[in-house]
Amino acid sequence: MELRYRPYAERGALDLNECCIVPGVCGDARGWMLHFYGRTTDGHEQTWRVPVNPSCPHIEDGPLGRTWGLTRCGPGEWQISPSIDFADWHHTPKIVGVPDGEPWMAVSP
Repeated sequence: MELRYRPYAERGALDLNECCIVPGVCGDARGWMLHFYGRTTDGHEQTWRVPVNPSCPHIEDGPLGRTWGLTRCGPGEWQISPSIDFADWHHTPKIVGVPDGEPWMAVSP
């Protein structure tokens, strides 16, 4: 499963199988959030968001809750780990079309 990256996209402006990574805040906790728009197993379209940990492994109990690892796997490509498992969506997406120099690649939110 691939998600196409859209830099600076608004969460509500994503097309099917697109994503963006934006700063996330919950109380005093800060981190990066992956927002993506996809189709559930029963065909409905929906937006999800999950905390991600760029260039690091997943953290079971991170500052924003369970946080998925995000690892560069090739030019412009990043891999989520472990799989994202919701009751109505279960994939291990690769994020493609990521330009170099995105803020989440080098700095904390």
